[in-house]
Amino acid sequence: MNTNQPNYSAEGMQLLEAIQECLSPHTTALVAACVREAGREKYESDEGWEAKQGAQWFGELLADAIGGWDAQARLASEIGI
Repeated sequence: MNTNQPNYSAEGMQLLEAIQECLSPHTTALVAACVREAGREKYESDEGWEAKQGAQWFGELLADAIGGWDAQARLASEIGI
């Protein structure tokens, strides 16, 4: 786990731990890449903006689960994405 990760709520920490326990680092890197890309979209509605904020939070959590975005990039490269 990344020692410099942001402070998450108790529920966020449970989710982070579940991701670490249930998904391989490579799977987590793949999902983080997909979520990060979705978070780059521009949304005009309030619901879209809120969804983007949630996607960005989840992407950060996924990256933190595997050691940060540098680790995500390395793992993604290893599987060809």
